[in-house]
Amino acid sequence: MSDDLRLWTTDEQGQRVLRGLTVEQTEWYEEYTEKELAQRLGVSKPWATPEAFEADKARWKELNRTHELARAEVIHSDDNKRIAEEEAKPGYKKMKRRY
Repeated sequence: MSDDLRLWTTDEQGQRVLRGLTVEQTEWYEEYTEKELAQRLGVSKPWATPEAFEADKARWKELNRTHELARAEVIHSDDNKRIAEEEAKPGYKKMKRRY
């Protein structure tokens, strides 16, 4: 399975997790995402009160930030590796940029 977006990884126990999150955090994140979609579509009202929804939303934002920062780090590292490999090839000419 391709993960071009670098969303997923495996933890030390070999379990599939969202990058930057634990198994528990990944499960909670995915459950919240499904519940929030159901609420938006009017299929169900999974939160008893607006306060409960806001508390979960705040946790989701925190986990999402952790996840996105971990993804960005891997993407940056992969890009640097790819660039270094290209520059190491025989005959590589660095382009002059005009800006």
